[in-house]
Amino acid sequence: MRFGASERKRPLTERTTDALRATESSRSIFGVDFSGAQDAGKRIWIAEAALDDTRLVVRSCRPARELPDSGVDRDQCLAALRDFVRAQTQAVFGLDFPFGLPRELVPEADWRSFLSRFADCFRSPDVFKIHCWQNGGQHELRRQTDRDAGTPWSAYNLQLYKQTYYGIHDVLAPLVLSEHAVALPMQALAAEKVWLMEICPASLLKALDIPTGKYKSRKLNATARCAARTHILESTIALASLELAPGVRKLILDNSGGDALDAVLAAVAVARALRSPDSLIPPCAAYRLEGYVYC
Repeated sequence: MRFGASERKRPLTERTTDALRATESSRSIFGVDFSGAQDAGKRIWIAEAALDDTRLVVRSCRPARELPDSGVDRDQCLAALRDFVRAQTQAVFGLDFPFGLPRELVPEADWRSFLSRFADCFRSPDVFKIHCWQNGGQHELRRQTDRDAGTPWSAYNLQLYKQTYYGIHDVLAPLVLSEHAVALPMQALAAEKVWLMEICPASLLKALDIPTGKYKSRKLNATARCAARTHILESTIALASLELAPGVRKLILDNSGGDALDAVLAAVAVARALRSPDSLIPPCAAYRLEGYVYC
């Protein structure tokens, strides 16, 4: 859906609602638990779901290595993930990595310019990390949305910087700059493109008031981690009107790393946003440059 001059005069929230209503019934939802690890193909998980009037139905959940032409290796997996996203023209993807940086680290005037220059500015994850650390005054600066949504880490924290780097460099930039996708809320909705949304499972669980029980902590034994995953899944089913296709529940609970569960939580975060269309383009100016966590 392209907007002419008369359309651009209409408030963005009205145009967002119109685009949503025009396509909501036909859009699939994909939740992606992302990773920048070398073996990303077994760490990235993708949940596919669909909204009806009252429920979010999760149809499947699988590791990214099972995508066509994919594998365990990061470069091969991310190429396959990009191809998969491009093919889902009527879909919304919730992706678990930061879409931007704190405004203090973004000299560009707008997010698309930041995205366009990202690869030239940062040739590797380590260059990215060092640049952010030095230009942030040797502090981990946080975005407005990190403070609002209570995300665990800064976008360039030691635990997250590779995830941020490869997410922006190998997923967002190729998809957005080639006009195959739009990223919210930095860009207006376009009915003929894939919609990309930043999510954070930890922030969603906070929003739902579900204790995590440190379900991904290696300090817990396998039994304790499984119990924590079970509690989170059952609570989410009850609070988010979630329904799982046969076999999905066992797959989620058997995945000891919690990545399958996080992919489902990503899909839930997207569904919550789609159910409240006025919230898809939040008014805060900082979000339009730094990114926004939907939860």
